[in-house]
Amino acid sequence: MGVKGLWDVVSPTGELVCLSSLAGQAVAVDLASWLVDTQSLQLGHFMTRPHLRNLFFRTTACLEAGVLPVMVLDGEAPSLKWNTIDARNNARNLGRTGSGGGATATAAKSKRSRFNAVLKKCGELFDLLGVPWVCAAGEAEATCAALNYHQVVEGVITQDSDVFLYGGNTAFRSFTTSQKKATAEKYSMDLIEERLHLTRGGMMLLAILLGCDYLPGGVHGVGRDTAVRFIKEVYAAGDQDPTQRLKQWAKEDIPTLSSTELASTKWKKGNTDILEDGLKKRLVATNGFPFTQLLAEFRRRLPQPLKKVLWARPDFKGLMRWCVQMLDWEAPYALEKVAPVVTRWTVTQGAILRPLQPVRAVKQCVRRGVASLRVEWQVSECSSLLPDAPQQVTTEEPLHLLRTSLPHLVQQFEDMILNAKKGSHNYCNILSLF
Repeated sequence: MGVKGLWDVVSPTGELVCLSSLAGQAVAVDLASWLVDTQSLQLGHFMTRPHLRNLFFRTTACLEAGVLPVMVLDGEAPSLKWNTIDARNNARNLGRTGSGGGATATAAKSKRSRFNAVLKKCGELFDLLGVPWVCAAGEAEATCAALNYHQVVEGVITQDSDVFLYGGNTAFRSFTTSQKKATAEKYSMDLIEERLHLTRGGMMLLAILLGCDYLPGGVHGVGRDTAVRFIKEVYAAGDQDPTQRLKQWAKEDIPTLSSTELASTKWKKGNTDILEDGLKKRLVATNGFPFTQLLAEFRRRLPQPLKKVLWARPDFKGLMRWCVQMLDWEAPYALEKVAPVVTRWTVTQGAILRPLQPVRAVKQCVRRGVASLRVEWQVSECSSLLPDAPQQVTTEEPLHLLRTSLPHLVQQFEDMILNAKKGSHNYCNILSLF
């Protein structure tokens, strides 16, 4: 979930970017956000394991764009989040007959077991693709942020705004793929502070006031406009971390508001001092004040999760087998989708794999805005595994990568084009004699 309403607050700073603009860089991926996205898809027909299918296509879209995804899996949730998880599980189990406390606990345990099984299959896919992945010690957003502030990745693909509170600087939201391109909305803390005067500390206060996974209800009687106004006004006065005020307020003898006073909204229209007084009294009346544990969770700085991230050699035969078995794909379709991943690794790394041997370049083309060549590949070592698999496949590869990794293929193609032009020119000269 993240901070309630935070994406709406920072939306004026969002920028739609093509994933190809990040070519040559790595990005962390909050895996849970992709799995949740799959649940919201409107599938008009039966599909085997749509979450794994969606994961395959999104991951390969990143690789095709020249971006290395670093997958981050959720670990054990912090104790602060247990109540939120219990509430979600209870909500999912509402309306089930005979579901007492024991039944709810059993159902929750079953859900965790199924989710762990899903994560295991995701890990299998990443290993076969050669994509790096890591299991977080706690929340995935915290590990994603650590990869970002340790400069292992350029940013984080996520739907969860908590990544900023954990220290991440750049987030890519609303990731989408199509036949033409992959895009996402880019958000940067530098731009957010510059345009909105909202810092990491300000976001932490918003998490408390508006609600987050660790304090779902937020502070009673405080809305988004009021909270944002206060944070902007104290920022203008030089306070970039308003959460420090909580320590001071905890030392003060602040009177408890009556129910009538709590319901009053006049304070929201006052000056900064009146606004602060109204917030302070409502914060003190909220369970958990001064929220030391919550703030410590967000401020906890993690060691570097991964020292180096590389795209390892994909397992062609393993991927073919996995797609046929797990996604219920026919062998020709599996080859059509798997081969471009393996061949892209070949032209990127300059190392040819035995199962897919380049034969020739046959045509110029443009692939997602990039000058490319259509290349034929000979498929071997697959007939015994999947008898129905074709023996040849054609992929579209960026010309600039081919010039480096397979220069002889490019030279052969250019010579072919040149000879064709010469032949056409000679033919025209002969015609001119008549």
